[in-house]
Amino acid sequence: MEKTKVLAFCLKEIPSATVGVVSSLNVLEKKGYIDFCFKETLAVTEQEVAWADIIVCIRGCENIEREIMKEGQRLGKFLIYFMDDDLLNIPKNSASALYFDLPHIRDNILGIIKLSNCLWTTNINLLKKYESYVESAVTINAPSLLLENKVSFPTKENDDKITIGFAGSIDHGSYLNDFLKQIVFDVLELYPNNVYFEFFGAKPDFIELSDRILHIPYANNYDEYKKIMKSRNWDVGLAPLQSTEFHSCKYFNKYLEYGAIGTPGIYSKVEPYVFVVEEGKTGLLSDNNYEDWLRAIESLINNKELSEKIKEQSYKQLQEAFTSEKIAEEVLSEIPEICSYKAPYCSSKEVKLTRETNNMYLFKIKRIFQNHGLSAFYIIIKKIIMKLK
Repeated sequence: MEKTKVLAFCLKEIPSATVGVVSSLNVLEKKGYIDFCFKETLAVTEQEVAWADIIVCIRGCENIEREIMKEGQRLGKFLIYFMDDDLLNIPKNSASALYFDLPHIRDNILGIIKLSNCLWTTNINLLKKYESYVESAVTINAPSLLLENKVSFPTKENDDKITIGFAGSIDHGSYLNDFLKQIVFDVLELYPNNVYFEFFGAKPDFIELSDRILHIPYANNYDEYKKIMKSRNWDVGLAPLQSTEFHSCKYFNKYLEYGAIGTPGIYSKVEPYVFVVEEGKTGLLSDNNYEDWLRAIESLINNKELSEKIKEQSYKQLQEAFTSEKIAEEVLSEIPEICSYKAPYCSSKEVKLTRETNNMYLFKIKRIFQNHGLSAFYIIIKKIIMKLK
């Protein structure tokens, strides 16, 4: 019997695409359930659209992505929209807010959702917000891709040295400035000889105020990101998160990452972390105030038994419920069409796509000028400066 053909696309092969969709669908292909193809949006061809029974649009918001989905609908494909962030409610202080607040981008996001047969989310709050626009909506966990087949954490060279780490994009910088600065410096003062902090990605302003705080530049390549994470050997992982409607729709990626590298984590006592962290067993949940966070950090510095327990139990939970194979089973169960739907036959000549350029850099520069006019020069220079930081 011919297998269902699944085409997934995203503007770029970002971690959201790799972790949320591609990893699980690769597993299903390897197990013989589907034929699968992933492409960056600008590389999608008429032949691939014609070939597909199912089309998965990952966080799509550009005109070309809406056009691909419109063609898919016209040709009888089963359409899925993958969403792991509330893209219509990006905070104003986020680096990406300028882009996602553009009227045509907002219109495209909602338009693509409405074109879709199924909404695939990683958070029940996202499902509740947008399920009314589609025939079906599902919440499926994403896997922990940092997991190893066997527990093998790096050996510490200095048992007395305590390294406290944070991993996250540059968007977290301003919140870390506001929330963590006093906590960080008080911990450094309380433990002047053996405690150090590392920030991977986000670069809060206070980093340069102490030689016991290290910044590691963000890695856009996901394989490089995984390699760096596995090399850090942190004793404590920090995951502060604001209590807002937007942040309650995010996924608990840091729990999956810290647990996989053997780092006991401290998480804000807010959604989505309260969905997965078991207090005192797989992590520590702290209210977003100075006293609770300082107390939690000190408890993991001083209580080795608690630290080891969280390290072991969080890793065990990930092995039992968050492997790529386990999540692939969830995809099969929640979206049965993924291995059963057959679209009507069509040839590539029937597919009509408007192609401007296949070059991502030219595409982005053109879009910036179209969206912002003369302000584009300022935006491009700002982006270059941020890359160099």
